Amino acid sequence: MNATAQTDTGMPAILAPVSFARPAVFGAPVSGAALTDVGLVRARNEDDYLLKPEAGFFAVADGMGGHAAGHVASALCVETLSDVISAREVGGEAPVAALPKAIRAANARIRNAAAADIMLTGMGTTVAALWLQDDRALIAHVGDSRIYRLRAGRLARLTLDHSLIGAAVRRGAMSQIEADAMGPCHVLTQALGTRSRVEVEQMEIGVMLGDQFLLCSDGISDLVSDREIEAIMDRYDTPAGAVRALAVEALRAGGRDNLTAVIVQAR
Repeated sequence: MNATAQTDTGMPAILAPVSFARPAVFGAPVSGAALTDVGLVRARNEDDYLLKPEAGFFAVADGMGGHAAGHVASALCVETLSDVISAREVGGEAPVAALPKAIRAANARIRNAAAADIMLTGMGTTVAALWLQDDRALIAHVGDSRIYRLRAGRLARLTLDHSLIGAAVRRGAMSQIEADAMGPCHVLTQALGTRSRVEVEQMEIGVMLGDQFLLCSDGISDLVSDREIEAIMDRYDTPAGAVRALAVEALRAGGRDNLTAVIVQAR
């Protein structure tokens, strides 16, 4: 991705959102939009995303490693997820088993690629995935890319970062409010490609008509607070308008990292 430029009004000029929809013939109607941008500091966009609206499957991956090819890791992640999910559509494996299998396959592929090429040694990526099954949603993640749900104007964070601070919240050493007050924590406890085995955190929840799900990299969540995310998603009538507004807000706040947002709406 090219670096973000400035418009004549001083507003960040970002790429146009990609909109998508799932025809009813494939199941319950779904619509949404996605946007990724390099930000204002980084030279390369190491984020990637996957849109498979016909399968109700969406993912965001945030590559890590810089010189160790984080962009390769995130690309391998979304390619593997796409391959495994497509194969599941043919083979009929239950989503609750297919999703962690797909993420573990991505981990293995990234590690194999790094072992085969010294230039890729040390690369890794986070992943956050959403799989809609009519009135149910399956959510899985590894790392600190997040998934949120907006329902009736109220935002809920559905994932807890795999970071040192996230670990403290899990064991009850601090509350989520205290963790948020400490600011971003970039010391991850796990990511794809960094170890031979990963623990995929997964949950299944009900979906109501009008629910909106946001998948995002930390280029969004580090710079746009949950309260601001809630206000933006509630304010805009279309997912395309909301993802663009989230990206603009992150850029206004400094755009220190690559940023990616995918909004999926059940309609």
